[in-house]
Amino acid sequence: MTPRHTILLVDDDAEFLEMLQALLRASGQDWEIVGAQTTILALTMLSAHKVDLAVLDLRMPGVDGLQFLELIGRTYPQLRKMVLSGHVDEGFRASVNNAGADLVLEKPVALEQFQNIVSVITELLRNNQPKAASRRMSVEDVIQVECMSRHSLILDVTAPAAAGRVYIQKGNLVHAEYGEETGERALLLLLTSNGEFHYDTYAEPPQQTLHGSWEFLLKEAGFSRDQAAELGGEFRAAETAAPSAAPEVQEMVVCRSDGEVLHAWQAADAAERAAALAALWQVSEALGKTLPLGALEHVEFYGGAERLVARFSAPGMLLVRGTVDHG
Repeated sequence: MTPRHTILLVDDDAEFLEMLQALLRASGQDWEIVGAQTTILALTMLSAHKVDLAVLDLRMPGVDGLQFLELIGRTYPQLRKMVLSGHVDEGFRASVNNAGADLVLEKPVALEQFQNIVSVITELLRNNQPKAASRRMSVEDVIQVECMSRHSLILDVTAPAAAGRVYIQKGNLVHAEYGEETGERALLLLLTSNGEFHYDTYAEPPQQTLHGSWEFLLKEAGFSRDQAAELGGEFRAAETAAPSAAPEVQEMVVCRSDGEVLHAWQAADAAERAAALAALWQVSEALGKTLPLGALEHVEFYGGAERLVARFSAPGMLLVRGTVDHG
C-alpha cells in the first residue's frame, strides 16, 4: 500500500487556502492536508508533523519569502517544496529555484489549472527519496509540468554522452538540441539521457525545430523510447536464454508511419529503411481490409546469423537489425 503523505499549505489568503485544501482532499489521494496562514504557524506545524511536501506562497506580508524557503530547506532537508505565486516572472523563478524550491508555478485560477496542481503534487510525491529536485523528476516529467504551466524557460541537460537544451516558450516546445542532433531526434535522446538538469532564463533559440503540441511531441518521443527499449530487451533476452549466443544490435531506425525518420543509430541508409517500413505498413493495411487478421504488430526476418525485427504501433514504427550466433 502506498504510504500516506502529509502536505502543508502556506498562504495568507484564507479563501485560496481553503479552496486548495478542499481540492486536494477531494482528489482521491491518500493525503493528509494541513494549512497555515503565517510562517510562524507553518514552522510550528513542520515541527509537529512529518511533512512530505510544503506548498508555499512566498509573497506574504512582513516576511522575506526566499529566506523562509532557505530556512525550512536547511532545517528539513528531506522536505520537498513547491512555490505557488500569483506573480511569476523569469527573475522570480530563478531566485526561488536557487533558494531550493522543487517547482515554481503560478497560482491556479481555473478548474483545469487546479487539476494540474493535483497531477504535479502526485508526481512530486511518487518517489520520496531525499535528493535534489532536479534529480528526483525525469526530464520528461519536468517538461510536462512546465508546459502545463505555460512557462517560458530553457532546460539545460548534462548527460555522460552529451549536453543538450530544451526551449519552452509559453508552454510550447520550440527547440531541442542534444550533441549534434536537433528537433525531435534531440528530444528523444534527451528523454533517454538520464542526465542532470537545471533551469535557465528563456532566450530565443537559434532556430525553431519543434512544431505541434507538447503533448503530441512527448507522446511520439515516449513511443520511440519505449519501442527501442522493448526491442533492445528482446535481444538481451535471447542472450539470457542461450548463454552460448552473442546477440549484438547493429542498427536501429525509428520513424513515423509515413516514413519520416525520427531517430537512427548506425543505419547506413535510414531513409531507405524507413521507406521499407512504410511499405510494410501499407501492405498490412491492405491485408486488413480483406482478411480478419487485426493490426500488424511486428515482422521478423532471419538470414543466417542475422535477425531483423520490425515493430508497428501508430503513430510510429521501429526497425532493429542484429546478429545472434547460436553456434
